[in-house]
Amino acid sequence: FLSGGQSLADASARLSVMNQVKGSAPWNLSFSWSAALQLPLLALAKETGTLCLEEMSHLYLEELKVAAAAARGDHVPQGAEGSHVPTNAVKANVSA
Repeated sequence: FLSGGQSLADASARLSVMNQVKGSAPWNLSFSWSAALQLPLLALAKETGTLCLEEMSHLYLEELKVAAAAARGDHVPQGAEGSHVPTNAVKANVSA
């Protein structure tokens, strides 16, 4: 599946649930992670104004751990990750 511009958090939450539901089927479900993995790295470089390779490498490894756990069905979403609730609706409910 393509992550389709989903954040890494949402894509991981959804993929993990799909892999939990598939049970003992002989296949593994995964996403094409390119946008979900690359966009946070580009945002970090833009935020710092430099190509901060050490920080980017650390972030990339952390993202890969999340993606790998999701592919195994082991990722535990935080908060409303993957819930299909718009982010602004989640913030409105938290502040209410």
